[in-house]
Amino acid sequence: MDVADNKFLWDSVLAELRLSLSGATFQTWFNGKTGILSRQKGTVEIGCANSYSKAWLEQRYMTEVKKILDRLTGVPNTLVFRVSSQTTTPPKTRASKSQPVTVPLIEEEAAASLKSNLLAAGLNQKYSLSNFIVGDSNQLSFAAARAVVDSPLDYYNPLLIYGGVGVGKTHLLQAVGQATILRRGGAKVLYTSSETFTNDMVEAIQKRQTFDFREKYRNLDMLIIDDVQFIAGRESTQEQFFHTFNHLVVRGKQVVLSCDRNPKELYDLQDRLRSRFSGGMVAAVEPPDQELREAILLAKAKQGGIAIDRPVIRLLAQMLGPSVRDVEGGLT
Repeated sequence: MDVADNKFLWDSVLAELRLSLSGATFQTWFNGKTGILSRQKGTVEIGCANSYSKAWLEQRYMTEVKKILDRLTGVPNTLVFRVSSQTTTPPKTRASKSQPVTVPLIEEEAAASLKSNLLAAGLNQKYSLSNFIVGDSNQLSFAAARAVVDSPLDYYNPLLIYGGVGVGKTHLLQAVGQATILRRGGAKVLYTSSETFTNDMVEAIQKRQTFDFREKYRNLDMLIIDDVQFIAGRESTQEQFFHTFNHLVVRGKQVVLSCDRNPKELYDLQDRLRSRFSGGMVAAVEPPDQELREAILLAKAKQGGIAIDRPVIRLLAQMLGPSVRDVEGGLT
């Protein structure tokens, strides 16, 4: 079957998926990010954007896609997902490998009334989705973060973003909270670290103020916890966090987490928490590649009013890293 026929078939599959999936899910995983690479002897090879998308599609959507393809083709098919750039034309907001870009989302400065909400939520206004530089290494996590903002309390609950030190996890978490408040001024959002959560719990027990503690962490529309790996091995903290997590999710409230590794690797974490952390969307942020490091340096130089030639930027990008923090620090 030729390329045109494969494209027509996949467009038909996408049309049906669009009807059955939420808008955020369809945009994040399918639209412009997948396509039929080949069809031979009952085997349909489907291209996807990266290894994380491949694993997620195989785990969550293999059965549904196969059902649609079998009905449209009239024969049983074997589906094989493969990472490939030879898919359908990417949407305009997708970052290409050669040109990492900032993706505008919230451009306006927060009104004075909302600035106080941001401060109360523990958010720093400098971390926004509009100044987050997107490349291949963080594209999936950014798409998931944006989906949570576009359709909060819907599909990715919890959203857990993991990666090494200084790769942009805190930026993304803060940006999700900020964008939620700027779009929905009445939303109750709280950003904090797992250390602060633990300290607040201990203090509440000592002062017999557990009711106030529960009100602070459960009377929310969105709870954002950074560095959740630090609750591993702390039984009392895990117990309290388990009940807080359940309270929010059961009531349709959003939970966003960051971790320094995949939650499956948190061996001192209770099984029930590990299961819940993995039950939503788990997205990795990898260290930036050469192209993304160049884009970060260009953005940093522009922000600081520094004029630097591209050859110098390229050389610095080769020397700096591996984390985003190291790259940004190269111009300070």
